[in-house]
Amino acid sequence: MLKIRKPTKREQLLFSIFLLVFLAVLARNGIRQLFLSSQRLNEAISISEKEIAQLNGVLKQAQAINSEYEEVFSGYKGLHSSDSLLQEIGNVARKLNLSIFSIKPALIEDMDKYKVYSIKIESRDEIAAFIKFLYNLTEGVKGIGVSHLQINAQNRSELPQISMTLKAIIFK
Repeated sequence: MLKIRKPTKREQLLFSIFLLVFLAVLARNGIRQLFLSSQRLNEAISISEKEIAQLNGVLKQAQAINSEYEEVFSGYKGLHSSDSLLQEIGNVARKLNLSIFSIKPALIEDMDKYKVYSIKIESRDEIAAFIKFLYNLTEGVKGIGVSHLQINAQNRSELPQISMTLKAIIFK
């Protein structure tokens, strides 16, 4: 039979040194892999931080655009049809006690996002009151503008006949 002998102190020392070198190489490779992984992770984090910064910039721009949109369209007062537009014109006229004989809307354009109306208004009233009506209407309701105004006066004792055409945009 084979007899197993006990290693000498020198062999034990050599084996211990070999084992320590082997463990050091393994540890070095493991640490290198860990270092490379941490570098890749740091690069991915920095790329993600740059993307987040860009997205924050886009988000701030979107919020600025939304607030501008709200500011611009706040004066449209929920006008969604020609009926609501005519009601708003009537309300402004009633507040100023302006007598309007006729209001005739006509659809000019029907686009995807808005409609354009031409509204012919005829009245017989004081010119100052009518001008105040125009001012209140164009300042109070956005999307309305005067395209034609005609004032006819027969003599000074009668109220002038006023004929006006408005253009109005209503967003869908």
